[in-house]
Amino acid sequence: MLCIFLFLIINFSVNLILSLILYLFGLQYQNIINIFLLSSFFGCLSSIMSLFLSKWIALNTVQGKIINNTKNPELNWIILFLKDLSHQMKIKIPEIAIYPSEDLNAFATGFSKNNSLIALSTGLLNKMKKNEIKAIIAHEICHITNGDMLTMTLIQSVLNTFILFFSYIFTKILENFFFKKKKNKNILLFSNSIIYIFISMILEFTLGMLANIVIMWFSRKREYYADAGASKIIGKKNMISALENLKNSIEPNISHNLRTLYIQGKRNIFLNLFLSHPSIDERILALKKNIYFK
Repeated sequence: MLCIFLFLIINFSVNLILSLILYLFGLQYQNIINIFLLSSFFGCLSSIMSLFLSKWIALNTVQGKIINNTKNPELNWIILFLKDLSHQMKIKIPEIAIYPSEDLNAFATGFSKNNSLIALSTGLLNKMKKNEIKAIIAHEICHITNGDMLTMTLIQSVLNTFILFFSYIFTKILENFFFKKKKNKNILLFSNSIIYIFISMILEFTLGMLANIVIMWFSRKREYYADAGASKIIGKKNMISALENLKNSIEPNISHNLRTLYIQGKRNIFLNLFLSHPSIDERILALKKNIYFK
């Protein structure tokens, strides 16, 4: 509940500050109230919904299956290890799921530290050694204990608020260029609704791209910290071994619809600003130099 309260307070504060700035610049009070309510509601709504539904969305997208107690020794040791690790980290045991994929990958998602999910691909289980799988699970546990899911959602929500807030303001400013006053009547050069939608879409897309750069920068930083945290739990040698195995694996086919924290992400040298993960080489180097160890 504290996390939810903090989440709402931060978004309310952002909108309040922006509204006060607009009031000082002479915008009408009623317009400020309308903008405040709309940006607060829609800026938070999508992020909160995606966070609450993240486990359900993730499982259905990858067709994952939750495993509980099982007599299969190939899976039972994972459950036991996760229980021990969760007790060590003082969190409720995350649900563990297996999903069918030849990719060597895993991800964590969920609403909070005590309401989370870790999913492992069948490719990862079949092609990695036990100590490497433990390192991957420890990496995902660190994402959970660091509160990365909630923090990512909070950042996304605040940025969504900024996008809606400023796109509305800029749209109104630019829309005025399409009006001409004649005999006390507004003569619109084109359809008002079409112009508004077009300008709004352009602004939201542009601001959304800029916001995504910020989100991806944060995501890359959290990967380093999760690697460092896992190294403390399972040993640096095992974490590096797991990363080297990932480096040599097939590039994973990750759905863009998932709001999750994957162990490995796609790379494109032309789009570095929009990458959710650093390169494997950069992560291994950071571990060897102890850069992100707290």
